[in-house]
Amino acid sequence: MALAALLLAGCGEPSSVTYVDPNGPDAGVQAGDGGEPVRRHGVAAAERAEASIRVRSALAVARTIAVTDPEAASEVLRRTIEEDVPLLEARAAASDPPASTALRAGLERLRDAPPADVAGYSREVRRLSDVVLVQVNNAAVPITARQDAGFRASVLYETLLAAATSYEASFEGTNDAITLDSEYRIAYGLLIDARTRQLESVPEDARPRIRASLDRISRRATSAPTPPTNPQDPEVVLGDLSALADEVAVAARIDPTWPEPDAATPDRLRSLKRLVGAAVEAHERGATDVALRQLRDADRTVLLPAAAGIASVSPSLLAELERGVVLDLPNAMRRDADVTNVAAELDARLDEATALVEEELELLRDSG
Repeated sequence: MALAALLLAGCGEPSSVTYVDPNGPDAGVQAGDGGEPVRRHGVAAAERAEASIRVRSALAVARTIAVTDPEAASEVLRRTIEEDVPLLEARAAASDPPASTALRAGLERLRDAPPADVAGYSREVRRLSDVVLVQVNNAAVPITARQDAGFRASVLYETLLAAATSYEASFEGTNDAITLDSEYRIAYGLLIDARTRQLESVPEDARPRIRASLDRISRRATSAPTPPTNPQDPEVVLGDLSALADEVAVAARIDPTWPEPDAATPDRLRSLKRLVGAAVEAHERGATDVALRQLRDADRTVLLPAAAGIASVSPSLLAELERGVVLDLPNAMRRDADVTNVAAELDARLDEATALVEEELELLRDSG
């Protein structure tokens, strides 16, 4: 989720940054002007688009360091497999199961048994990035969002803020030395992706200025995949990238605000709980085909509409629910094995999601 507006008021010194609120009275962004793309397409779509960016940037980093530091390349891939792929694969599996399966399998092979030669490694990275991941992204993120320039600009906005967060985290609370190489490499990869893959979302008249600023920040802060011995101050980089993210929002005339959970989400989750229970009962009666159809209908008519509200409080929990409804419970029913345990786990996750969303809605009511 977007970083809170912080940073330094301009002091006139070269290292200082003036923070520009993209929603401020002089920023040129108005609701309904450039629009509110995350509100329009939903938090779940934004989370999946960003997960796809993180997988792609991890592949770029792994390719860069595979020869000089294969263990680090493997670690980069391990992290994206564990943290990012789950946000994509269940939703992708609902419409393109082969692509969803191919992404995880390809990443795991690259992590565990990479090609021995540089050319082979690069070919596999390109295949995963430009073919398999594209298919997964197309299946996981609605076409209306993917074709919306404002939505893509909001993803760039979030990419810059995520890079800033990871760069700051790499210092582990100090300003002197980078101690978490893994966080630094996330920032490095995200900035590569922003520079090479995402600037087309910025209007042409502003693109050269934003590209120049991004190039300057990247050269100073993340010039190589190996952390520098004399790194840029994390507060300065945080300020620069946050200000640049706001420039993107202003140029694209978007309001990057993320919406609150939909008040209807708890009732949708309760409805989903009942529908899952009915599917389990159908399976127990021997009507497995009916049960599988009920799960597909529940996903389409209830879980998808609830996804934005769930993602607003816990994207990882949404991924677990999607996996349970789309993959785990149907697979258990087809095998006629472990259905009770899988259904019980999904039921517990549904209760957890309902409680979290209701708690968030209650906090919002109390504060508003």
